[in-house]
Amino acid sequence: MPTRRAVRKAPRFVLTEGLLCRMTWDEIAAILVNEVAHIRNNDIWTMSWAAALHRTIEWTSLIGLVSLRAEHNVAANRPLAALLRAAPSIAQLLRLALSRTRELDADATALELTGDSRALIAALDKLERHHAGFSGAARNFTRGWYNALLCSHPATSERVRRPAQPRLLTFKSNYVADI
Repeated sequence: MPTRRAVRKAPRFVLTEGLLCRMTWDEIAAILVNEVAHIRNNDIWTMSWAAALHRTIEWTSLIGLVSLRAEHNVAANRPLAALLRAAPSIAQLLRLALSRTRELDADATALELTGDSRALIAALDKLERHHAGFSGAARNFTRGWYNALLCSHPATSERVRRPAQPRLLTFKSNYVADI
């Protein structure tokens, strides 16, 4: 079963026998550089803060709802109660969106470091086919916009489309650099 993961604190990579057997050396290098990009971009720290913020919102919402219930004044504060009920879900959707963005940034960084988009695209496609259990085309067909909101990683079709496009960085001085 192919898999790879960068772990917290002392970065280490775990490569399964399945990944080593099913991928070429260039694809393995692309996967490893993608994981190095997560470390370089400080994604573990960023996503840890996002998770802590999400938990804080969950607890704050719960305490707010309990307080409203204790006051027996829920009817007068319906908009506040609705916001408190929705806040954890909104926070989770924002956290997933951040995760998808960080994944695209890691792909761009990996491409910047290797310059080999073909190996990265082939590796992503193989990983998706393995994890989905059927072809990537069928998975992308069944993946609607609502499913895309609930995923921590962007669709492979989006990730594959991105390396082919130049990455633009916009600075505050309205200067645009093409990388």
